[in-house]
Amino acid sequence: MNISEKFVAKLCKGSFLSFWSYPTPIRKDNKKELCDLLVINDPYIIIFSVKDVDIPKSKDSQVDINRWFGKAIKSSVKQIYGAEHTLNRKTEILGQKHEKIIPIPELTNAIILRITVALGRSNRFPLISGDFGKGFIHTFDEISFPIITQELDTITDFVEYLQKKEDFHTSKKQLIMDAEENLLAFYLENGRNFPDNLDILIINSDMWNQFATKKEYKVKKSEDKQSYVWDRIIEEVYEDCKKDLLYHNSNLEQTEKVLRVMSKENRFSRRILSNVFLDFIGFFDKPKGEGRFIKAPSGIIYVFMLAPHDDNDRERRMEELGLRCFVARTINPDSKIVIGIATNPYEKGGGHSYDLFYFELLKLTQEFKEYVQKIQQEFGYFRNAEVSTKKIAEYPEFE
Repeated sequence: MNISEKFVAKLCKGSFLSFWSYPTPIRKDNKKELCDLLVINDPYIIIFSVKDVDIPKSKDSQVDINRWFGKAIKSSVKQIYGAEHTLNRKTEILGQKHEKIIPIPELTNAIILRITVALGRSNRFPLISGDFGKGFIHTFDEISFPIITQELDTITDFVEYLQKKEDFHTSKKQLIMDAEENLLAFYLENGRNFPDNLDILIINSDMWNQFATKKEYKVKKSEDKQSYVWDRIIEEVYEDCKKDLLYHNSNLEQTEKVLRVMSKENRFSRRILSNVFLDFIGFFDKPKGEGRFIKAPSGIIYVFMLAPHDDNDRERRMEELGLRCFVARTINPDSKIVIGIATNPYEKGGGHSYDLFYFELLKLTQEFKEYVQKIQQEFGYFRNAEVSTKKIAEYPEFE
């Protein structure tokens, strides 16, 4: 990878995590590079093309614009459409140092997003996003791309922004702006939406700077810090799985299924989940019992379970985690997926381990309910569960 490709890959790894980011993937059949970066997190496929183009200033600015557009944008468009065509042909693609085949989801159900990152613009040239003939392409530069990926640093937040921006563009409404980060500020201030009752939208040229200095924004960023516990759990399990260090879930495909669900939680949801998880394991005070479950804003149920540090019976631990997930599924009849996470009580400077459990049940049957009732009668799991709700604002309000 060259410097510009490394720049984009590093930013995307932080946002989408190692499991789903593939820098400079190649075709297995002819060893040719597919694109500069491929992000696969079923059902999302994000194709990146990166170009670093320096156009010397001439006497004719329009000539300079045309030259830059051809080298920085047109060449990326060609690469992106070519990569998508290759994927549609079900060509096998190699990632991970070009040794392993990347699992590509079925494209008929996939959500494909196309991104070109054009470096070297220096505000001299226009950034044009749009449909160049075979699908909408989002264009960013060296200033806007870091802001976007660091602010929308989960796959869900990032994709939601791109989809709503694409919908706004394709609605034929006129948009006037000078920088993508200002559009992002408008989107966030407008409740993560774009207006549908305007024919023309003019974005303030200093909107991002104004937004980023607000007290609500600064407090939000501060409270988000503990949400990265969720990211670290995903990365830690992934790294252990790669090294074949997991006692259970050592199968990469099965582990990916659990981690993919966890990775779909947006940043605000991760803040809530991390807070409950840290409180449960005793990070703030002392451990809070043996088991707890929480319904995330996404609708997914997460069951947290503690096991003593000296408990080496991992089979029993996994069995209990699974049974607790069964009970949690019955208590929450509208939530079809339950994820179990077993770990150890928090000890400063101490170690810990994780066990993960994935359970999906589309419909509760009477037979299953009776089975769960017996589990509760025998083991008492969540038999007298206390249900509590708490209203939390993503951006705290101030009087």
